[in-house]
Amino acid sequence: GSGARESEWQARPIAVQWAGISKLIAGEIFFQREKQNGQIKMTLPEQLGVCKGTYLMTENHTGVWSIACNNGMSASGTLIAYGSGKGSSGEGLDEDGNPVKFTMGGR
Repeated sequence: GSGARESEWQARPIAVQWAGISKLIAGEIFFQREKQNGQIKMTLPEQLGVCKGTYLMTENHTGVWSIACNNGMSASGTLIAYGSGKGSSGEGLDEDGNPVKFTMGGR
């Protein structure tokens, strides 16, 4: 029963809206405390594919992210963190210029 170590990866669910995909996409964002970078993973509905990528927080609670999927789709954009335990959201475009948005809930 000891607390999570500082270096351990933590996962939070994210909900993704990707234009052209009618269903909401479920994913996870993986991060470590006090680290500026982490990983993003999402599974597209109806066996469309799996997407993986990374994000990097830059400054003032903002950052950039990019993902690539095993079906050839990809997307990238920016994200905003609302502070400890308050979640974050991101938005960007895929390779065809369709908007992609995601939100991560707080604790």
